[in-house]
Amino acid sequence: MERNFHVFYQLIEAGGSMKDELLLEGGVAQYEYLNKSRREVDGINDREEWKALKVSKLSVVPSMC
Repeated sequence: MERNFHVFYQLIEAGGSMKDELLLEGGVAQYEYLNKSRREVDGINDREEWKALKVSKLSVVPSMC
């Protein structure tokens, strides 16, 4: 569950065109799931983490990258 939270947060925060393709609208504040706990972690750059995840894991879904 913890990992799902962070990946979803990073997608909403920095997902760009993938977010659009998944028909996700709005920002982090619009998703109740993301408002139930502290979203930001000291020392973590969510945009950079999203880029790294997208390149390493999500590249297996080329139509969405």
